[in-house]
Amino acid sequence: MSIFDSKRTKWCKSMSTHVDARNEYNQLSASIGPKGAMAFLGIVHDHYEKNKNLASMKADLVSIYTLFERENVAAKRQYLGELVTKSSSGELGTTLASNLRPEVEYYKTPGVARGATPREVAIDKAANWVCGDYVAGIASVKDILASHVPVRGGDHGKLGAALGPTPAGIAKVHKKVVPGAPAYRFGYAGGRVKYPTTAGAGVLLDELFNLTAGTSVWPAFGDAHWDGIAMFYLSSLVTIQAFSDGNKRAGHMAYAIVLIKGSHAFKAPTGAIENTLFKMKG
Repeated sequence: MSIFDSKRTKWCKSMSTHVDARNEYNQLSASIGPKGAMAFLGIVHDHYEKNKNLASMKADLVSIYTLFERENVAAKRQYLGELVTKSSSGELGTTLASNLRPEVEYYKTPGVARGATPREVAIDKAANWVCGDYVAGIASVKDILASHVPVRGGDHGKLGAALGPTPAGIAKVHKKVVPGAPAYRFGYAGGRVKYPTTAGAGVLLDELFNLTAGTSVWPAFGDAHWDGIAMFYLSSLVTIQAFSDGNKRAGHMAYAIVLIKGSHAFKAPTGAIENTLFKMKG
């Protein structure tokens, strides 16, 4: 260690090499990379420092938390692969078609004038769906969607194809629809949970976009395959809990952007099928 290391850095390094924690730490590092593993220890440190009981955080408990993180990352990574297969085969599109939410359940505050374009109507419907009973948020969500959905069908817009090659675009959208989200998420102190911290989730988020970054051929505008692609992003983002808070809102925004960009039309899945696809309980 350097004499210039912060107390936080020294604590993290000491945990990574402690006889009671290093085995699990090394396995986590092999799974999500040294940077991700060290970020995980940083989250553990920050959580216990914030709650003023860092002294109670022993290496054997760090080892248990590290095991939880590795197992949760592995489970979500496997499920991401399953979602890719289901999207490619058309299964997710078929699932959507069989589980559509009636418009009357979510399109309660129409805000388009007579003669509005299909794109404008789709954006209006999507904003109602995203906001639910929070009517005051509809206008701002419409503005966000409109800025990401080109007027001319088939154009990619500022994100690029689908949601773009990296998570940067959806991360900016998330900040707009979930202002003031916590800096990190750490749930293990409250018991065993089935999703990783924001350290592991961040690695999975990068992997999610790496899965699609090399795609050179996307469906033509209006192609029904956009249904499955939109469902893929929705299911993936919420399942891995990509952000510290507001993952469902971020997933809904991602779904709406992709679907409307691809078709200038909107349809919503039922809440029941969303809960099934999110696999929040493992």
